[in-house]
Amino acid sequence: MSTAAIQDAELRIAACTTCNRPLPLQKPLAGEASHKWTCSGCGSQFDAVLAPDYTLDELRNVRPEVIPLDLASLAPPADELVEFARKLAREEMGSVEKRAADRHVMIATVPACEMNEDLVAVGSPFVTTCRNISTGGMCLLNDRALLADFLMVQLTTPSGTPLQVLLHVLRRRPLGPYHDIGGELITRFAAADAS
Repeated sequence: MSTAAIQDAELRIAACTTCNRPLPLQKPLAGEASHKWTCSGCGSQFDAVLAPDYTLDELRNVRPEVIPLDLASLAPPADELVEFARKLAREEMGSVEKRAADRHVMIATVPACEMNEDLVAVGSPFVTTCRNISTGGMCLLNDRALLADFLMVQLTTPSGTPLQVLLHVLRRRPLGPYHDIGGELITRFAAADAS
């Protein structure tokens, strides 16, 4: 085994110390900034970074820290974009569902932020438009192309509580004058009041 492989094995946090769930984490290297991660199974917390070889299944087992957003500073999408999403929803009504989980029309403006493979925010937060949602994914309509493979999307629960979720982008395509983004919901972010 190479020295690098031995060092990687020593750094890896392969499983939760409380519930033994597989984790995508490792101890930070000297000088590397760590983040707080919460085990989605038992709530144990870890100061760590993502391991370079993590899998999406492992990523489902942790919750990243909530990304603070100043909603007042975010400009809403143009009315034309929201109306375009409504028009698409009307056209798609009654179409045959090809997905494992039923999609539900949900035309809503939602804050979002592109994230890199280390789940670090890249660029500034923005507001996009949700077209539909299911238990496994969601579809967004945006006024510009998005390049990141992950997005933090902030939804609001029926009680008015913000809920941030991690979306793994699986599809990007132009749709009329806008950009259609489809993805799989991977995990939710830790609650802001989690201890």
